[in-house]
Amino acid sequence: MINKQLVQQCDVLVGVFWTRLGTATGVAESGSAEEIEEFRKAGKPVLLYFSSAPVVPESIDLDQYHALIEYKKKLQSEGLVFSYNSVGEFRQILQGHLSTTIGMLLEQSGRNSNTINAAAQSKQAQATKMFKAQIEAFLRRFEADWSAERDIDPLGIDEGKYILRNAQSQVLDFKAQIEEDKGSELSSILQNALKQLKELDRHKLRLDGGISYQEFWKRGNEVLELLKRIPIELQKVVPKDDIS
Repeated sequence: MINKQLVQQCDVLVGVFWTRLGTATGVAESGSAEEIEEFRKAGKPVLLYFSSAPVVPESIDLDQYHALIEYKKKLQSEGLVFSYNSVGEFRQILQGHLSTTIGMLLEQSGRNSNTINAAAQSKQAQATKMFKAQIEAFLRRFEADWSAERDIDPLGIDEGKYILRNAQSQVLDFKAQIEEDKGSELSSILQNALKQLKELDRHKLRLDGGISYQEFWKRGNEVLELLKRIPIELQKVVPKDDIS
């Protein structure tokens, strides 16, 4: 009953796997596999992704993992499988695939080109709104962590570097999401921030009366202020009323 309702009410199925396939149902290798087959039989689009991210070996159920590998091999021959190594890469791949799939569905539904363009613009606005929310949440965490560490004793920069490395990883993910940014400086801001974050990761303290120590935190503050420009630049990509 659930499978039939899913097929009737949903347009696209997105399946994401890591180390487990699920419990066999007697009809298919697992409940997820059964739902996927129902979608395929109905001729509806199925997007399947398999994570290659590292995992703690002791957490793996070997039977489940082998079942997943066999299932993946079966689907690979039909071109239904995509792999990714990180959340950022998955986000980028999925956004592209969903955009293409939604466009295909709209065309199949017989809607005119004006409706398709309006839907595409609406999707862009929604994606930008989500991106803006991610950026703002990241900036709040980054500023809170950075400010707290900057103002405590004993003096040192190891914890500061740890915070900056985490920020660098997140900035890389943000940069991977941008396909084009005509009329804004998003890409250049992110690229500049990445450059400065990498330089700060190589920063060394010297016996100079605290000058190199102060320089580290000063430059970190500058990177934070640079990244705070991103929400402003996003207003240039999509009208303010659409993403505020």
